[in-house]
Amino acid sequence: MGSAKSARVSPLEVFVVLLVIGIGVALVWIPGQDVIPAWRAKLGWGVVGTFTAERKPCQVDPNRFRTTNTRDKYGQPKKTCHLSGSWVAADGSRRRDDVRIHNGPKELALGGTTEAWDTGDRLGVYARGGFNYLWQTVLFVIGVVILTAMGIAVFREVRSKRAGPKPEA
Repeated sequence: MGSAKSARVSPLEVFVVLLVIGIGVALVWIPGQDVIPAWRAKLGWGVVGTFTAERKPCQVDPNRFRTTNTRDKYGQPKKTCHLSGSWVAADGSRRRDDVRIHNGPKELALGGTTEAWDTGDRLGVYARGGFNYLWQTVLFVIGVVILTAMGIAVFREVRSKRAGPKPEA
């Protein structure tokens, strides 16, 4: 008679499973809020208007775990910056203040304007071009794949436990 394998699950296994599920949920939830507005912008849907760059807030690069290239050529910590400002619909019917410009042209400076679409994004408006829609879609799909794989794994594990031990030959 063989010994039955212990059905106990280690705390590390539980942690890893919960971590993977958490990553999957984050990859579905966060890009999931932006994937539709990004695609609407790619397709030219939404309300066209004018974005005016008013501020350029910057944050120190939060990636503290990188061992190289965390400082600029002057020895200062690297910063992540984005343009914020106001957007007004071409027909004057809508206005949004304190919004970001996604896919904004590199030459856009403070005080400058560019054509942009309000597609319902929670943080900003979209200029023509760019690849935001691809990044959002890729991250969303990765999250869906992770959650699907975890769901299948859990389903198989539960089904095998319900079936009971396999008879020995």
